[in-house]
Amino acid sequence: MQPKTFKCMKCGECCSWRGYVHLTREDITRLSDFIEITEGEFINAFTRITEDRQGLSLNERENGECVFLSGSICSVYKARPKQCRNFPTIWSIEGAEALCKGLKKEIPDTNSTT
Repeated sequence: MQPKTFKCMKCGECCSWRGYVHLTREDITRLSDFIEITEGEFINAFTRITEDRQGLSLNERENGECVFLSGSICSVYKARPKQCRNFPTIWSIEGAEALCKGLKKEIPDTNSTT
């Protein structure tokens, strides 16, 4: 068996979990350019201050979904934040395998001779 693998199934589950999507300065620039508004307009319309007041996070809808989730697809996928780009290879949440259809603990090694 090979170690954990990930293939995005475009189910939108990871974009529906409550919590912060922390934004870097580069994220804000990339996202505002992508949706063709100024950085100030982006910050005012799509972000909130984190509880510890140390940074900005994307807004959520009342049901916890990311403000950029459209159906089950990210409407800003090409410009998505670094935190989103790094899921689940750099970071993940406990129990992600049960929630994420594209994340499997192990896959069979089809090249193995055993």
